[in-house]
Amino acid sequence: MSGRIKFRSLLLLRLFEVLKSKVSFYLFNLVVQLFDTYKKNICLTMRFLLFLIAFLFNATLLLAQSTLYNWQKNGLRLRDQPSASGRIITKIPYGARLEVLEVIKDKPFSAKLFSTKRVCEQEEGVEIKNHELNGNWIKVKYNDSIAYVANVYLSPLKTIPLQAKDDGAVMYDNEKMQRILFSYFGMPLKRSKKNTAKEKGEEAYIENFAFVNNVTVKHELQYLEEGAGGEVYEISISKRNVMDVLWLAFVLAQNGEVDEANYCYVETDTNVLKLDHYGEGQSNTIEIKQEKDKVILSLSFGGC
Repeated sequence: MSGRIKFRSLLLLRLFEVLKSKVSFYLFNLVVQLFDTYKKNICLTMRFLLFLIAFLFNATLLLAQSTLYNWQKNGLRLRDQPSASGRIITKIPYGARLEVLEVIKDKPFSAKLFSTKRVCEQEEGVEIKNHELNGNWIKVKYNDSIAYVANVYLSPLKTIPLQAKDDGAVMYDNEKMQRILFSYFGMPLKRSKKNTAKEKGEEAYIENFAFVNNVTVKHELQYLEEGAGGEVYEISISKRNVMDVLWLAFVLAQNGEVDEANYCYVETDTNVLKLDHYGEGQSNTIEIKQEKDKVILSLSFGGC
């Protein structure tokens, strides 16, 4: 082979190796880019799916929280402006459902829990005062009207059908109480009863009920032979606060009537709302305690 031909062969071989390395380089880069794009697409897809799941979850919560019910037995005024001086459009009846459109954060609202001034028995060292309800004006949709109400009289909990009023007396009836509880929370999933009587003629037991949505009820009863004694209902409701259950407490304590006028407010601490009622031959107490992930409503009934 002549020197010229050999030189050309070597040149072509070198050129081929260079081209091969370039092609390999570009092919390698192309594969890397495709892989990176694929990874990014996976990340974007996963992020989108996570965002969609979070959005749907939050939207469900918002929808669940945007429905409130009126617990004012005498009706709640729907106004054309977020102010007590706004024109009254209509009165919303007890139990009516409202859709919340907006919370007017720069329009606070406050009212006294008790609408009338009353004289209460005052124990030594216990301060009796009127509890302050603090909230906001909110924009709501009721039937075909879009207007404003104060949210302190509303709750995400559905109302209990009111019973006929019995001359203002607060007379407790255990069978009636359980009928109301079972009607409101549904029939219990679990129930148990333990006899705790220790003396002859004494009636004493503890009942426990478990309902759906992590609602539990403990009923403790103790009456001596001569009739003195009392009962306590302790109701635990998850993911609620004191204001959510305040009006429910009044209805249950009144055996299906909502009448706050018989109660006096006793301030204990920031996490407890306590209300006492003293009547002839009978007394009862409402205590609502806020815990981390639930609220505990205690209803105590006593007599002699």
